[in-house]
Amino acid sequence: MSARILIVDDEPAINHAMTTLLKREGFEVDSTNNGQDALAFINSKQYSLVISDIVMEGMDGIELLEESKKMHPELSFLMMTAYGSIENALKAMKLGAFDFITKPFKLDELIKTVQRALAFHDATGQNKTESSLEIHYHFRQLVGESAHMKQIYQLLENLKESEQSIMIIGEPGVGKSLLARVIHLESRADHQMIHIDCFKAEHELLDLLFNFYGLEKAMNGTVFLKDIDKMPLFVQDKLYHYLIQNPKSMIDGNRVPLNIRIVASCQTDLLDKVREGTFDENLYYCLAATEIDLPALRDRMDDLPQLIQHFMQLFENEFHRVPIIDLQVLQALEAWDWPGNITELKNVLYKAVKDSHDRLELKHLPAEMREVTTKGSKDGHRWENLKAFLKKKESEYIKELMKLNNNDIEQTAGVLKISVEALQRKLEN
Repeated sequence: MSARILIVDDEPAINHAMTTLLKREGFEVDSTNNGQDALAFINSKQYSLVISDIVMEGMDGIELLEESKKMHPELSFLMMTAYGSIENALKAMKLGAFDFITKPFKLDELIKTVQRALAFHDATGQNKTESSLEIHYHFRQLVGESAHMKQIYQLLENLKESEQSIMIIGEPGVGKSLLARVIHLESRADHQMIHIDCFKAEHELLDLLFNFYGLEKAMNGTVFLKDIDKMPLFVQDKLYHYLIQNPKSMIDGNRVPLNIRIVASCQTDLLDKVREGTFDENLYYCLAATEIDLPALRDRMDDLPQLIQHFMQLFENEFHRVPIIDLQVLQALEAWDWPGNITELKNVLYKAVKDSHDRLELKHLPAEMREVTTKGSKDGHRWENLKAFLKKKESEYIKELMKLNNNDIEQTAGVLKISVEALQRKLEN
């Protein structure tokens, strides 16, 4: 299968020219003229490369790059910038873009750069697969091998060919939106996924749900209703009658079935709300055909080492290093109750990596985490793969730094802020 490329530029002539050229080269090409639509494309299809202009109204190319990398860190970006506006292009490179080209560009230069970006994308994908320390990614970006997660993987496998609606239940920060996107990619990846936050004012929700630019975009795709327990009762009734009882739309003047799959999420027990009269009973039984309970992080601590490794790999794209983590830090992370779940873990690790250099120490964690009594790991071997991964990354970083410093060990030790003797020991190991 040929590589799929997304072009994002608000100039119609450039969009058309690039689409024609790349299709002639044998690529599958989609195009759009704004960042918001581009993000929707990226979240609903699998792309090998995004070619985006930097300066656009609304969501610009930098914002598109940042938002895309949060959910698709492996996605390659090629940025376009006008001559004389190189600063933004360099900023994009620091945020993880593969390269940039300046307008006006030569067509042969564009093709060569695209080929290099695709080769890089293929190479990084192969490295992930061949790594002896690879994380087991089930259903794309889900991480973990705990009993809870294995049950979810089996349930998702059974649902791949199903048309049933799905209710995802879980605390804030457990990854309900990510799971919804994975469900979409496994069943309807060739079509759009519409993400609707139900914690909105009634008029905003009605506009999103019932105008032409709302659910019709998800024809043959997926509608994700985030935090449906926050949806006002009046809107619930409208949703039930429009989406469940009469799911049709005007296409070329004819009423045709929308044919959409509904995935909803909630933080509370909706049956309690049904009994209280604050949630529509008919809507509940239609949406909760299948329920998936996504566990809190404290209930799947066996997955903590893999999740840490996943985020460290993710942050390597931005910081170009992966620090060694002290044992005290690992013990503190294991002792913490994680009220904010995986989102909290990601934020804590991001700040710690940002504030540290070659070693992540207890002082880099939030004060309240440092104050928790650190207990020894209940299962000592669980950290072995993570330690080996971090040691390998440290070795790669040091070797690269030695090259940049022309193998000057004193200069390199100075950059690392360690003694020459310590650096020598690291090079020998």
